[in-house]
Amino acid sequence: MTGLDFVLSLALDSICRWSRINFRNIRNVSFALLSAAFLIAAGTAQTDPAAGILPFSTHVGGTYDSIDLATSAILIDIPVRAKVGKIPLNFSLVANNHIFKSCGGNYCTPHLSASMAGRSSAADLDVAAFVPTHASKQEGTCNGHSSNFLYSSWVITDGTGATHSFPVAVEVDQWGCYPSPSIGSATDGSGYTLVLTTGPDYTVYDRSGNQVNFTGITTTDADGVQFSLNETANSNGIVGGTYTDTLGEVALTSVINRVSKPASPDTYTYTDVNGYPETYSVNYSEYTQLTNFSCNDLPAAQAYLASSVSLPDGTKFTLSYEPTPG
Repeated sequence: MTGLDFVLSLALDSICRWSRINFRNIRNVSFALLSAAFLIAAGTAQTDPAAGILPFSTHVGGTYDSIDLATSAILIDIPVRAKVGKIPLNFSLVANNHIFKSCGGNYCTPHLSASMAGRSSAADLDVAAFVPTHASKQEGTCNGHSSNFLYSSWVITDGTGATHSFPVAVEVDQWGCYPSPSIGSATDGSGYTLVLTTGPDYTVYDRSGNQVNFTGITTTDADGVQFSLNETANSNGIVGGTYTDTLGEVALTSVINRVSKPASPDTYTYTDVNGYPETYSVNYSEYTQLTNFSCNDLPAAQAYLASSVSLPDGTKFTLSYEPTPG
């Protein structure tokens, strides 16, 4: 086998009365390691409601790709390494591709959902699989502080890219004037529980009792066993990561370009049973992102997107992007 091609295209229910969507290079790809860290940010970016594998959804497809029948969202999963342990490691390169809309009043805006990341699926919780976001609102004074922020509308993103929302009433403030802890379950039946103590610190539990907290570097199971990631970054935007399994052994290392124009591939490396390094490389090329709905279109913009994934045996996956007509 010399390679496997994925041609990325999508279909979606009516946006501006167009039911078939062709697009050019919608994937603003970032290979962020999924056992990297819980990242907290104000929830200003639009979240794709159809990304990943949602509870009760139906996906059909092949060995490496699948499509959500309800939304036409595309999911690609390229396995890298599996290793047994108290918290098993199943590391993959996972990509989501989808277009969706957000509406306010009579005005709707299209959005391009595009991500590709290394996912270390250790139990249901991964140190970097979840990216909690929340809304921040400034309140009055609190405990001698002139301003106090309230954190609510929490959403976490799991290792497949799927988002899970929590009730608005699950909230915590900055300086402790609201009752705590504030505890709530995800509204979609996924089994995740969010515990908020002092804002915006948090702990997320899965249905098995595994947890990740705001320090964002360790997954801990109900017996206290841990799977962790240590990351270091240099001034050029290159991030090195080391994944340590439950036996205290290095399971995988990574080097990731977190810059808009990556000068070198992202790499993911582990040592095989014979002591030899096995490396997966994610290669990038420059493309033009564009939509053509004849209303509220995204203007053409240049972006560096993943164009291929090279495997240790010399084969590769090639990612192709369907052009936008018109």
